[in-house]
Amino acid sequence: MAEMSSLTKLGTGEGAYASPQVAEGRYEAVLRLSEALSQCRDPEDLTAILSQELREFLPFLQFYIVVYMENSDEVEWAVVGRERSLVAAYANVPVQERPSWQAYKSQEPFHIRDWDTDERVPAELREGIAAQGLDVGPLVFVPLTTPHRRLGALGMSGPTATVYSNEDISFLRLIGRVVAFAISDIFNLRHVEATNEELQRQNERLQCTERELREVIETIPVMAWSTEADGAAEFFNQRWLEYTGLTAAQARGAGWAAALYPNDREGLLDFWGALLAAGRAGEFEARLRRFDGECRWFLFRATPSLDGNGKIVKWYGTNTDIEERKRAEEDLKRSESYLEEAQKLTQTGSYAIDCRSRETLYWSREMFRLFGFDLHQGLPKLEQWVQRIHPEDRDKFKLASERAFSENVHYDVEFRIVKHESTVRHIHGIGHPVMSSSGELVQVVGTMVDITEHKGAEEARDKLRRLEVDLAQMNRVSTMGELTASLAHEIKQPIGAAVTNAEACLRLLDRKQPDLPEAQEAALEMVKDARRAAAIIDRVRLLYQKGSPQRDVIDVNELIREMVIVLQNEANRRSITMRADLDEKLPTVIGDRVQLQQALMNIMLNGIEAVCDSSGQLSIRSQLADNDQVLISVIDSGVGLAVEAMGRIFDAFFTTKPQGTGLGLAITRSIVESHGGRIWATANAERGTTFHFTLPSRLAADA
Repeated sequence: MAEMSSLTKLGTGEGAYASPQVAEGRYEAVLRLSEALSQCRDPEDLTAILSQELREFLPFLQFYIVVYMENSDEVEWAVVGRERSLVAAYANVPVQERPSWQAYKSQEPFHIRDWDTDERVPAELREGIAAQGLDVGPLVFVPLTTPHRRLGALGMSGPTATVYSNEDISFLRLIGRVVAFAISDIFNLRHVEATNEELQRQNERLQCTERELREVIETIPVMAWSTEADGAAEFFNQRWLEYTGLTAAQARGAGWAAALYPNDREGLLDFWGALLAAGRAGEFEARLRRFDGECRWFLFRATPSLDGNGKIVKWYGTNTDIEERKRAEEDLKRSESYLEEAQKLTQTGSYAIDCRSRETLYWSREMFRLFGFDLHQGLPKLEQWVQRIHPEDRDKFKLASERAFSENVHYDVEFRIVKHESTVRHIHGIGHPVMSSSGELVQVVGTMVDITEHKGAEEARDKLRRLEVDLAQMNRVSTMGELTASLAHEIKQPIGAAVTNAEACLRLLDRKQPDLPEAQEAALEMVKDARRAAAIIDRVRLLYQKGSPQRDVIDVNELIREMVIVLQNEANRRSITMRADLDEKLPTVIGDRVQLQQALMNIMLNGIEAVCDSSGQLSIRSQLADNDQVLISVIDSGVGLAVEAMGRIFDAFFTTKPQGTGLGLAITRSIVESHGGRIWATANAERGTTFHFTLPSRLAADA
């Protein structure tokens, strides 16, 4: 080796050679230094080791080590020993002009013998040394280099009178090689230690992450699992194992399939096989058997995990309980089925229209049937189904629906539609605006009801009402015909009294001295009698009137008193006593006076006719019953009704009278029920029958 051979040169000058003893000593010093440096772990200790091992072989004051960052002029670290003032002297010297940099850059020794005469010494360095008051001697820097990297420079300063020979510099350069390897070893060791520490930290973080991940996997409200790349199961979380009752060993591989519901097993396994073949994520719904045998629906999700080359290394998956969702879906389907059936039975269709585009968003099946559109051809446009509306009703429907869109109001309209077979159907349409949370109109939803049959039924009911009115009027006329004799007598009395009073009045006026006060009194009595006869005729005329029912406020007690007056003579003719027991605090009712008069007269006549002997009695009672109902009771002391007749007495054409038509009580029931009341008959404790009927009072109507 060139450096090692230089150890044999003598002298202290440039051309001198060292004695063999000196060369051998330096060689041994290099070996000791190499061994000492191999034990060094801290770069700060390098200069101390150099000073200790080289003191006998080199005259020096201080060693310096400067290491630069690779491909940069920035100092990575430096060891300058005790000469802190020297550092201050270098403060203003550019890096590229420093002796250490020159040796590092040129890879040759940089030797300053005389600071005053050496032109390579930067002016800033001379000024710094002077400012620090330093008395410096020779300075040598040699490069620190390994086969793999240039590290920096090793420097040595000597006493002022020292002269370093080429042998000294060669020896120092050899020392630089040894120090460079030591520094490299320290760097590598530190890097290894740092790497090991980082690996240890990463391992700890990984273990912590694994613990946290396992805790998450064990605590998440779903079942989690993983498999090998070929689909063989390797892991199931505790929730999965507890649910199925399988052990981890039983579930590994393909053992997990034992927990599948038998009817779902084949479908899920086929799906899983397709995912493995395609290498893509997917999901499937199937039932999973619990440890106690109960099966619940789960959503199976599987996702592949890929390496850097896109190859599948594992599969991860979850099983989410969707039993409640499946039940809700079944309930929803059932409700939709019920709704569809209900719409079909009631001939009611439902729809939704977008407010901006006016496009049809939804039509129920019944809407397609009502308007005659084919379900399989999709939703018709608004203009299409409006064309099915009867031309005479089209504008009415457009106006109503346009108000819903423009004014955000509810609409209710009846119109006709004409279907393909030219049949006309009556439709009742209802539309309701749907607003967003910000108050903006979003949709109009509504229903369409086929009311064709309802319309026909209304017409039939109107016709029936007219027939009922005619029949009731005929019944009144028939009843009044039966009361002709009694009414004639009732009218004859006030007329006879009026005639008598008129004759008396004439006699009083025919006197030589007319008795005017008495004549006046007789005339007033005559007026009263005439008015009484007129009132009786008016009551009879009302019963004969024909017309539509007129609802008004009615005093039930007054109505009873009127009927007592009308039927009083008929009762007298049959030697029957009539008595009215009326609640004077009775509230009024709303009804048709003529119809209620007829109902009460029919019941009272039935009672009069039921009393046969001369000691008979007919009582009419009024009182307030439960729920603010006015109760009218007609109690007779007649022969009563047979038990089998009690349930049929109000049926049309059923009668217990030889010449009866069987319509009076049937009409009476119709009248009472049309007023919102109820009628029934009960047997008295001793003899006779009581007919009861109720009418809603104004208190109940107002409530």
